[in-house]
Amino acid sequence: GSIKMPMWPIITNSVNAVLRVKFSELYNVKKYNEIVTIWRMAVRKQALIIFPIVCFLFAIASTFITVFFTSAYRESTIIFQILLTLVPLNAISRSLIPMSTGNTRVILRASFLFMITSLSLSIFFASLFGYSGPAIAIVVTTYLVACYYLYEVKKIVETKVRDLIPWIDLLTILTVSLIASAVIYPITLLHIGGAFIIVFSGISYIVVYAIMVIYTKLLSDDDKSQIIKWLKLRPFIN
Repeated sequence: GSIKMPMWPIITNSVNAVLRVKFSELYNVKKYNEIVTIWRMAVRKQALIIFPIVCFLFAIASTFITVFFTSAYRESTIIFQILLTLVPLNAISRSLIPMSTGNTRVILRASFLFMITSLSLSIFFASLFGYSGPAIAIVVTTYLVACYYLYEVKKIVETKVRDLIPWIDLLTILTVSLIASAVIYPITLLHIGGAFIIVFSGISYIVVYAIMVIYTKLLSDDDKSQIIKWLKLRPFIN
């Protein structure tokens, strides 16, 4: 089994709760372009948070597992890393548009597809990769189902798959996140306390990621204003 980290629903559910109502209203008046525009913006904003967290956890996976679950679970690091590759999909709320527009059959078909495919692949991959096989099967199946969702969503909003997702922005965010992970990875090799490694590498990662985000101009003016509002720094800025 595996334990799902609670941070992902916290990030995505709050966004989806707002967008679900908005998308329903826009769909009823057939403003499909607005749905796509808002969805792309939401995907990009969530990716700015989710991608770096995933890449950071991937880099410190062994230390993370040891500190929080003891060294007895060190061999589970590979499973943890495999399942981490699922998390970036949280930035793309795949079922949001079908749910908001009343196309619940899409969700039902996706559920059946996931169940049948994951079961079949788990058995097959277990024979190929051993205990990590089922984890790989879940990842492959989830991405296949995500492709199915995108296919259905593009029909619902009458657009093309390439226009649904801000692919270039996501690739840039992922690249920046991976580079930041590579920069702080040597810290994980230090022979010091695991908790200290997590804290020190975490602070270093935030600094490196922030610098690169600013350098690559990934933040829009709206992103900056929201960050300032969240940090409650507006009174100190002219």
